[in-house]
Amino acid sequence: MIRTLHQCDGKIEEVTPAEACALARDPGHEGVLWVDLEAEPAEPARELLQNGFGFHYLAVDDCLNVRVDTPKIDDYGDYIFIVAQRLSYNAESDELVQAELNVFLGQKFVISYHDQPFPELDQMNTRIVEGAQRLERGADYLARTILDVVVDDYLPVVEAIEEDAAELEERIIRTPSAECIEAARLLRRNALNLRRALGPMRDVMNRISRGEFPLLVREKHQIYFRDVYDHVVRVEEMASIIREQADLAITSYLSVTNNKLNEAMRLLAIVTVIFAPPTLVTGVFGTNFALGLPYGEEWGVELMFALFVVLDLAVLAYLRWRRLI
Repeated sequence: MIRTLHQCDGKIEEVTPAEACALARDPGHEGVLWVDLEAEPAEPARELLQNGFGFHYLAVDDCLNVRVDTPKIDDYGDYIFIVAQRLSYNAESDELVQAELNVFLGQKFVISYHDQPFPELDQMNTRIVEGAQRLERGADYLARTILDVVVDDYLPVVEAIEEDAAELEERIIRTPSAECIEAARLLRRNALNLRRALGPMRDVMNRISRGEFPLLVREKHQIYFRDVYDHVVRVEEMASIIREQADLAITSYLSVTNNKLNEAMRLLAIVTVIFAPPTLVTGVFGTNFALGLPYGEEWGVELMFALFVVLDLAVLAYLRWRRLI
């Protein structure tokens, strides 16, 4: 699906892809152009981006590959190529879902490409068409708005993962199980993916906000990119805590499991110590009731059981004195 919007002289109009290519390659055209490509087949998308708009084939390759790339920014002179990531959280599977957003920013145009639906961009498109959001502020401000709506979704994702981490910690303390350790490993993987996404995204926003591309991002709009940068930094700090929570969850699980194992071993050791004296007595005197025990006396059986009781009481008293039970 291709959506094209062109603003000129205060009017918003939809143009054809061919007209959009001509406008983007015309350095003297007035207004702002936004073209959004969603899940376009590889060959038509390559034809439009590389031959129609004239973008470098390396940038187009990054757009069309099937993997989700790390956020980055490349300078091609008269335009910059930005790779960003949209993050969402699947509450059913407890997995972090990453999707790639590619943005070409020129002086008078913004071309975005993504192979997954982006509801935020759909809402932006609707607001622009309805006149609730305008394009007069320029292509750099439009690119900032696109990146801002993507970054705004980071905080709810991190908060959802933090809530799951807190619930996992309580589960480990109450009822540790094999599912807990698997959940802890998944939490750690989510934390690592967050770190891989947020760190490079912070660097991208930092490069733009400090004025590294003055021809494409005007000084008066750098402050808005700096605001997006601040959001990424805050979320990154929160995400670093999730990694610590994941490591703590694994440590807590192992600790609780070891404590339960130690309790079981302690109980078995106490039972073994209690039964050791009767075992010793029966081994020495035997249990041949027909002959009478010990040594043929009629009261031998009673004496043997009395020894059991006396020795076990002595063992229990010793264990109690040593505070082992």
